[in-house]
Amino acid sequence: MSSRALKTNRILYPQGIRQSAKEFARYIDVSDTHLVTVGGETYRVYRYEGALNDIPNAVVLFCWKTDQPMTSEHLRCFLSTDTKTE
Repeated sequence: MSSRALKTNRILYPQGIRQSAKEFARYIDVSDTHLVTVGGETYRVYRYEGALNDIPNAVVLFCWKTDQPMTSEHLRCFLSTDTKTE
């Protein structure tokens, strides 16, 4: 499995539409996220599976700390090429 941080300007193709991760994140509602606790921090996490510019199928996790607004300034993205990751 390969996973790493991902820049928010990385191009995704949700439903075949080309857009950056930060543009796509604007359409993610709080009700579409799951709460995950890592260490002492709690995050809102959204899981995207699909194509990226140079990868035909991967998982991108969109993450925001729960005490911060879900804006592009607070967004952190992580890429995994293991699509079995839940």
